Amino acid sequence: MEKIERMHWLYGLDPGRRCRECSRLEWIHAGGQTVCKCAIYGVAPGAATDWSADWEACGMRNRSYAGVKIQTLEPGEPETSPAP
Repeated sequence: MEKIERMHWLYGLDPGRRCRECSRLEWIHAGGQTVCKCAIYGVAPGAATDWSADWEACGMRNRSYAGVKIQTLEPGEPETSPAP
């Protein structure tokens, strides 16, 4: 399952919105490049956690999150529920 597909599966879609509109999207400047990372999915060095600002946003757009980073979950493992 792709990164964004996993987020959509867990949290649903936010139709008509893009990840670039989310406060949880982090813009990282390193090595003369700018890459995006989703703070909820998880931020780590390297391309494994790179994110596209153009992807359709998930249901967590601009919401607080107190759970584990999604990338660390094993398949089938439940995540902690989002903060209200």
